[in-house]
Amino acid sequence: MKSSDIIDMVISNIDSIDGYTLWHFTLLGLTFSERSAGKRFELVMAVLQHLNAVELSSKQMFDLIARLQTDLPSLTSEQLVDICELSVETIRAGDPKCLSWKHLLPPAVLQLCGNVGRINANGMLLTGVEYRQKLLEEILKMKLQPAILASLCGMFRELTLSRDETSLFVTKISDSFKNIAPLELPPLACQLFHVCLKFPSLLVVPLMALQKYFHKNYYKKILSNANSDTTDFDSIDQYSDSEIREVEETILYHLSNVTEFRVDETQTVTMFKPFQNNPEVLLTPFLVGALLAMSKINRQPDTTDVVSSPIMAFLIKLIAISEKEREMCTQSAWCRGRIESFTVVRIDQLFVTLTENSQEGKEVVTPGLINFAFALLLAKRQTKLHGIAINFFQQFIKRRFIFGSGIIAKLKKYLFADLEETQFNTCLTTLSLTNALTVSECTSTVQFIMDYLLLINGNYAMRFMAFIFPLLRMSHTIRDRYIEVLRKAMHNGETSTRIMGVFGFCSLLKQLKNNNARRSIMGNAGGNYTQLTISGMSLLSQSAYGSANNPNLHFDMLTLEIMGMLRKCFTQTVEVREMLYEALGRAVEFNTQLLPHVLQFIDWHFESFFGEDPNAAFRIDFDKCVRYKAAMDADEPSDEPRPVVVYDSVGRLTAFMVHCVVLCDQHNVQHDTGAVKNTLQLIAERIDNLSMDDMGIIGTLDGRSIVIATQYMNMLEAAMSYCAWKTQPDNILLRDFVRLFRHHQHSVEKFKKMEPKKGSKKQAADTFNTSISMIGSAKPGLSFKPENIWDLATVERILRISLDTMTNYAKEEDLKNFRGNRDLQQYVLRIASQKLERLRTLPDYWQVNHSKRIFGHLSECIKLVYDRCIKQTTELIGNGGLLVAQAAVECFRQGLLSASELYERKLNDFLQLICCTIGQSFKQDLLVQLQTIVGDYFRDDCEPEPIGEKIVVGLVQCLELLYKSRAITQDHLLQGYDWLKNFCIHTKLKVKSFAIVHRLLFDLLSRTQTGPYFDSVAMRLELKFGQIAAEETNPVFSFKSITSATAEPTFHYLCAIFRQQIEEIEHLILRTNSLMMRLKVFGLDDTDESMFRCEVNPRF
Repeated sequence: MKSSDIIDMVISNIDSIDGYTLWHFTLLGLTFSERSAGKRFELVMAVLQHLNAVELSSKQMFDLIARLQTDLPSLTSEQLVDICELSVETIRAGDPKCLSWKHLLPPAVLQLCGNVGRINANGMLLTGVEYRQKLLEEILKMKLQPAILASLCGMFRELTLSRDETSLFVTKISDSFKNIAPLELPPLACQLFHVCLKFPSLLVVPLMALQKYFHKNYYKKILSNANSDTTDFDSIDQYSDSEIREVEETILYHLSNVTEFRVDETQTVTMFKPFQNNPEVLLTPFLVGALLAMSKINRQPDTTDVVSSPIMAFLIKLIAISEKEREMCTQSAWCRGRIESFTVVRIDQLFVTLTENSQEGKEVVTPGLINFAFALLLAKRQTKLHGIAINFFQQFIKRRFIFGSGIIAKLKKYLFADLEETQFNTCLTTLSLTNALTVSECTSTVQFIMDYLLLINGNYAMRFMAFIFPLLRMSHTIRDRYIEVLRKAMHNGETSTRIMGVFGFCSLLKQLKNNNARRSIMGNAGGNYTQLTISGMSLLSQSAYGSANNPNLHFDMLTLEIMGMLRKCFTQTVEVREMLYEALGRAVEFNTQLLPHVLQFIDWHFESFFGEDPNAAFRIDFDKCVRYKAAMDADEPSDEPRPVVVYDSVGRLTAFMVHCVVLCDQHNVQHDTGAVKNTLQLIAERIDNLSMDDMGIIGTLDGRSIVIATQYMNMLEAAMSYCAWKTQPDNILLRDFVRLFRHHQHSVEKFKKMEPKKGSKKQAADTFNTSISMIGSAKPGLSFKPENIWDLATVERILRISLDTMTNYAKEEDLKNFRGNRDLQQYVLRIASQKLERLRTLPDYWQVNHSKRIFGHLSECIKLVYDRCIKQTTELIGNGGLLVAQAAVECFRQGLLSASELYERKLNDFLQLICCTIGQSFKQDLLVQLQTIVGDYFRDDCEPEPIGEKIVVGLVQCLELLYKSRAITQDHLLQGYDWLKNFCIHTKLKVKSFAIVHRLLFDLLSRTQTGPYFDSVAMRLELKFGQIAAEETNPVFSFKSITSATAEPTFHYLCAIFRQQIEEIEHLILRTNSLMMRLKVFGLDDTDESMFRCEVNPRF
């Protein structure tokens, strides 16, 4: 047959059911002679051209090409070249239906490369390798149609490419992403990932291109419409948000599958590491998702340790660098000018986006995302990272509560690993507060944690308890299990565990109400009773409280049950009793419904210290508080110190009783407190009549005498607090307060004189050695150092009496004597300062930073001190009240410190409360007021006194605290810098400690200015230290404040600021290196914004 007939026959039947059979046998029949081989090649070329003109099914196309592939080895080099040229032309046409080249070109090129000699390729004699290079260059240079890119990538997977060739191809395809429809992107990306597998570092190219694609088409719109509704239903775009999200999720799925077993985490980190100093480039939702998808822990979360994941460590480093940049931009105007605000990543926004993506049912990277948060929690000494992780878990569980049980269980795994670490406990407590229902459902995990509390030190256990409290209202099962754990703690051999039991019971009482007090386990004979018999309660009392007519039945019965268990405290050590008084005091303040039960529980114990008839013969039985360990043996030397045992603290007990009585009166609690009030009144009237003999103190203070003296001082302080709370214009309790204060100061001096000599301090210390089997123990100490026992509410009350002139707290004459006693005013301010400072060192289990009550007392104390003392500092100094002014400044400083450290989020409210200014000018008014006081002090240019020096330094420290706080804006910083610069130019500082002004000046200068202002400071210091240069220096402005006295510390402050600037420059150099790497890998198109920043900042 003629070639044309054969071609017509095959082509006309190629799409029929027998087309493949005809094609197979025709090729088979044309292989027996050289002439027939020529016909066969003509048929092959005709069929290939026909396939480009007709549309066949994928199976038909694959079968025809697969059959042709078996005959390729029998074709000559020239024939293979013609097939290759046809394939290239077909690729150039870009018809997605014509894909014969996908399976023909790779084996044809491979066969040509294996042939020896040169071949004629379009008139050029080339070797097979040279021809292959020519083909690749031609394909890479041509404009490719988007429709065939996925198939082209599939073809290139079959080609053996060098790294440079692969890089060129990957870059070309990645550049084409912007023209691809979203739904066509996943198969193309999957094929391109496979192409990159031989050189894994090239994966960064398509991933960066995909990041740019999704940012442009999805995330940019999401960020700009952050507070708007979804655009899925009203968008005029060709593709909806949900479709693009599904495309992204599919690509991440392909990425995870393609890289599994082929690209390890170390290789992944290596490919991204050059860009780590541009964290805004990598910390995007898609790239973070890509990194998580390539991590082993995302694929195998149950068998992989998060600590051993290089990808997790890399992500943590990225966030740490980003947070460092944020802090640098806050602290340095120079950095703000070189790191644009939009480049600083908002990590919270990143996690919100990832959480929303997960919420939509996209689960490819959800396991990795959860473990990423755990990796942040595990970071050592990274408080900011811990906060980011805690916020993420808080929001994530709210939206994906189904994961709550697993997250809580994993938190349990790390909770007790290192008891010194607090972030896991903080995380669990936060989740308990914000997602109480979800956490309460994790019953087995919560019960395990509660049981474990008995096995660790009680001080740590009390801190861990915080997460249980919000659950007690939600679950009776958890509450009752908690009570059983505390009951076991009360009988534990360890003192700290018993203290934990007391703390736990008091914390439970604090939030107990009738609606959450019903026990889940009832006895058959008990009816509605909490338990059949209550320890220490008569049958009559049980019957009265347990009556069905009692509206607070469940509250009363559970409270009585707990009180019965707390009664065991009166056989415990002094540490346990002190915890009882303090924790129970906080409980009754929060829940005044407890007061009748508490007073019935403890008043008999309180009255037992004062004998049967205190009115007839007032005394205090200190033997119930402290005794010698044992009677002295006859053969023991009399000069040996005797060890003592401390049982109770009557001073703290008295303060607790005052607290309860005051609360009863304030809240009109229906309980008879007359007997307790009579005893407290008797103490206020007669305690200063007790002699040393009455207290059992004779001669030099020994171990027992020191304990008695300390408790006696505490009794005086408790009596003063009673006078302060109960003073009225119709009584003389304020006069009693002054009398008790004078006796207090006199007693301190007297006891100080009775201290043992220095040579016997070691012996005195030995008296405090007690074994753990003793009933109580004494606190070690070498001298008499009493600690004031006033609480913050009492301090506020005394400050009000002292400073608030708008209210008549007592008779006018008594108020005049009280306020005119400068020793008393100074003492009150000093104690207030100590109490405010102590807030920052209180144990975590008191949760001071969450207490609205303490925040209120803190605000009121500082408001009084600021309004009545700080504003009047100039007048106080002029009237000789230097010591009072110094104490007030220190109190104000400690208050600012505590507020900024404990209540950073509420600092703005705090400043507004203390200023009492309407409008938004309160911060400016406060700053100007402090600046004015400092300026007034130096107006007369006189020699500073030591106390005046401390006042000025304290005020400058207050200004420094304010300027470093987040509540102060850039306008305030600029005003502060202008004032301080003028102050330093015109004021001569004669004392070394005043150099703190320069530290503040340098800090404000660094945060507000970018010019070379430090040259003037350096020149001024050069003049003071001795000029070395031959020519004289001429600074722009001269600081009179830099004197011989302040030059040395100023030089140290200047070196510190230079060190900070060097660190900033080093960081900017690293950023520039990462930017240059981006330019090298991706070219100018991908980094146009960064290049713009380089152009506008030539010193970048």
